[in-house]
Amino acid sequence: MQYYHADLRFNMAESSCPSEEQGTSTNTKRMRFSSLNEWSLSYFQKNLASNKAYYICNLKRKLPCGESRDCGTTYCKTTGPANLRYHLKNAHGLEAPSYLKELVVLANDNKDLKKKMALTTMFAPSTDSAKTQVEKLALAWCMNLRMSFKLLRDPYFISAFSASIPPGFKESDLTTAIIEYDNKLCERVKELLSNSVASLELDGGKDVNSRKLIDTGYYDTVITDAVLKMEKDGLFIASITVDNEASPNADISQAITEGSLKWLLHFRCGCHTLELLMEDLAKALPSVALAIKVAKDTANNIKNHKHLLKALKTAQLETPGHNVLKVILPCNTRKWSSGFLCIARILQLQHYLIAMAARDDLESENFILPDFQLLEYARSVLFEFYLVEQLLQRDSANVIHLSFFWYSISTKVKQTVINLHQKGFHPEANALEEKMKQRQLLMEESGVFHLCLILWPETVNLPNLQRYANREIEFLVMRQWKKWQKFADIVGLPQEYRTSDPQTDDEKQTNFIFSCRSDLMKHVTTGDTAIRTARAHFLRESKIAEEKLKHCDKLPKPSKDSKAHAFNLKAYWESIGADIPALFVLYYVLSCCAASEAGVERFFSTEGLFHDDVRSSISPVITKAVIRTRWNHDLVKRQYVREFPMDVQDVEFDE
Repeated sequence: MQYYHADLRFNMAESSCPSEEQGTSTNTKRMRFSSLNEWSLSYFQKNLASNKAYYICNLKRKLPCGESRDCGTTYCKTTGPANLRYHLKNAHGLEAPSYLKELVVLANDNKDLKKKMALTTMFAPSTDSAKTQVEKLALAWCMNLRMSFKLLRDPYFISAFSASIPPGFKESDLTTAIIEYDNKLCERVKELLSNSVASLELDGGKDVNSRKLIDTGYYDTVITDAVLKMEKDGLFIASITVDNEASPNADISQAITEGSLKWLLHFRCGCHTLELLMEDLAKALPSVALAIKVAKDTANNIKNHKHLLKALKTAQLETPGHNVLKVILPCNTRKWSSGFLCIARILQLQHYLIAMAARDDLESENFILPDFQLLEYARSVLFEFYLVEQLLQRDSANVIHLSFFWYSISTKVKQTVINLHQKGFHPEANALEEKMKQRQLLMEESGVFHLCLILWPETVNLPNLQRYANREIEFLVMRQWKKWQKFADIVGLPQEYRTSDPQTDDEKQTNFIFSCRSDLMKHVTTGDTAIRTARAHFLRESKIAEEKLKHCDKLPKPSKDSKAHAFNLKAYWESIGADIPALFVLYYVLSCCAASEAGVERFFSTEGLFHDDVRSSISPVITKAVIRTRWNHDLVKRQYVREFPMDVQDVEFDE
């Protein structure tokens, strides 16, 4: 005879009551069910007496008068188990055991995982040749930097994915496959980049003891070797972009002035220079630095107290359709722009934080509301800096973007200086003005700042801009003329200015400079119909973008409108290039010069994910092969979003 209860099943016939002589407990034995179906069917008896089989509920139902009678509810044999569970819950108040519900969730997760794995080349049943399968394994490890090589020795991993792993495949085979695949990708990258113009990005390095590499001549040697090697592969290196560290800049200046790289243009990282300017601004406006500190303290307080984290999450879950957001902390790489994100996130959570502070069950000494008015002010000050940094740290941002955005930011800062003087804060205003001049000199050190600025399609109100730009045209042409003759097809030098005769070289160069200045006049005055039409189109699209961006400072991570058509800088110049061919050569070269060295910082971050304290003994050869494969694969497949064309209205906001 069997008796049933909500989540226990007792079989009296099998293990009912052991005898007292055995010295064991008289408790009945608990049986765990293997599935929800088994649990629901245990309450029903299958009746096979009639022609049509059906299930009968074995439980008793309590009547309003207090008496109980057999339930007797019947279901046909084809009914779904969910119907049986529905009856048990509504008629008898029985819920399935929690462990069975967890099994259902786990089973669904496993189904989803199997579907994803079936779509993933690595885990799908292989129909490729052994060589192709090994290459796919190598790529899988390179694209997932946290996967350990020791997985190939793990019995569970081998058991799960044996169909995708060649027999006898070992760690040494994997490292060999990664190196071979890296070499193969490098050859493909050389083919893609050959016969093109490019720029180098450099960040200051450290030795194994985390000391700055300040040995004079180190960067000079490294850069010279890299540039000459790439030139042999048919790549024209027009410039180098580096942050504001003194050591690498000193070596680069030495390589350009005294070494064999005298044609290179030397740019300072736009993002790093902006960060320095934001630091200067914060010193003149202490409330900005205070706001970041308040937001950071609030975020740390919430992160360090579990009951506050739980309360914040609960408050957001109570709002239908609202995604749960976490607080953000500033980082060291981009201190001020990440400070903006920290402030913006606290402001976005303002409603929920106020609701948390009003709760009586929270420990009040652990949670104090920030000054939201102070945070609003700081957000309005920092937003444009943050926006410009997001634009400049894209791989497609060039020095023409940098010059225009720097001009826009510097105009705002100059207005801040005027406001400080009007309010009587003369020492702060003078200090900020002096720092602004220093940063401006850093930007103009490249020798082509005004030329880049005037190549932007919008009119810039800067005194003597065209005169400075004409002077910088001569500087750029004379600096790189020999290289342009060597790589004439790559830079697109018009046929009438090409020469292999040294006697006519100076004349060709002079004529080209004159043509560039003549084309610049057309570009500035918009006398040509095609130029006028292209500029009007560009300005119209820019105005639309500016209107959209006016309201973006209310969000911590503004989303871009993917459907908006961006008539970008590249499209403008390509539409008028045939009308001003000489100036177009200058545009093309400068458009290939990077606005920042953020790409190097992203590369360092990727390397840090792979070569950490746990895997510190991996050989440099393997590390280099894995990281290069990780980045070169994206470049070859054109899958990396930062490689796509960019303009003001096509902004990707990063946290």
